[in-house]
Amino acid sequence: MIGDVTMGDIEVEKEYDFSYEMFWKTDVPDKEYVGLISFGGDVGVTEGLISNSFSLLTLHGAKLGHGEFVGCGTGLKYDFSGAVKLPVFLAAKYNFLNEHLSPFVDFHIGGEMIFKERSRGGALIVSPAVGVDFSTFSLRVGYLCEAGRYVEREYEDDRIYIKNDILMKLHSVSMTLSYYF
Repeated sequence: MIGDVTMGDIEVEKEYDFSYEMFWKTDVPDKEYVGLISFGGDVGVTEGLISNSFSLLTLHGAKLGHGEFVGCGTGLKYDFSGAVKLPVFLAAKYNFLNEHLSPFVDFHIGGEMIFKERSRGGALIVSPAVGVDFSTFSLRVGYLCEAGRYVEREYEDDRIYIKNDILMKLHSVSMTLSYYF
């Protein structure tokens, strides 16, 4: 007991709880659905290849309680070199606080299909990040590694001639702004 409050003839005891439950995510229902839509971009340079892209992604999953989230996502990325990328990934996230302003760490891993005018390919994507949730929005800043292969093709008289077999490994800084629904 920390304090007593007296109201006339009625004496009321008031207790204060300073346990970890006051600060950590403990009131999150088990397996609550969460969806979000993200807008963002990536900027990177690797071996002289500049990669700048704009992305529109959606992520769906479940809060598991105490700040944990797991889900999967997909979307559309447009690389300013003319490539369109379709990523599919798994996501894991941990929020540290149960407040309107909560820092987090997260990790995405998956793959993407790459389509360009005369080329097709695929890549593995890995993206650890840190960020902050504020109300129904989230800001995420992270590292993005895309490692894969695509083939540039040349068509002539209804035949396919392989022009270049390109291995790529791009390192980028990514930033996204998300809205939870």
